Amino acid sequence: MPVASLVLGIVSCVFCFDPFSSIPCGILAIILAVKANKQLKEQNTKDGKATAGFVTGIIGLSLGALSLAAYITAGWFIYNIIRTIIPGILNPGSMPL
Repeated sequence: MPVASLVLGIVSCVFCFDPFSSIPCGILAIILAVKANKQLKEQNTKDGKATAGFVTGIIGLSLGALSLAAYITAGWFIYNIIRTIIPGILNPGSMPL
C-alpha cells in the first residue's frame, strides 16, 4: 500500500495541470498513505514511502485544486470578454436587424 500511495502521489503531481486526474489521484494517495501508516504502526515498522505518498498526495491535490480554480477563473474572464465585445452571440434576440 505504501508503494501505491507513492505512485498515486507522483501521478497527481505530474498531472497537476489536469485537475480531473490530479485531484482523485491525490485523494487516493492520501487515503492509502494514512491506511499504510496505520498498518505500519501496528507492525512497529517505519517506511518512508507512505510518508512520501502522503506528502506528494497533498502537493498534487493542492496543485490540482489551484489549476481547477485557474481554469474556472480563465473561463469566467473569457466569457465576460465575449459578452462585452459581442453581445449578440449570447442573446441573439437583442441584435438589431
